[in-house]
Amino acid sequence: MLKTLIFALLPIIVTIALGYFAAARDYFDDHDSQMFVRLVMNFMLPLSVFFRYLEYTPKNHH
Repeated sequence: MLKTLIFALLPIIVTIALGYFAAARDYFDDHDSQMFVRLVMNFMLPLSVFFRYLEYTPKNHH
């Protein structure tokens, strides 16, 4: 149970930490941030939902 929780939360925590440190060191400006949000919201999130739907769709109805 604890292992599942750690593996579920670890990518989120690492992503937030990387974003925090990148912002603290000024690796990205406001324009880069807006482009990244646009990429995620318009392409990555819909593709993720689509592929998850394909992955969990039953193959047979038997």
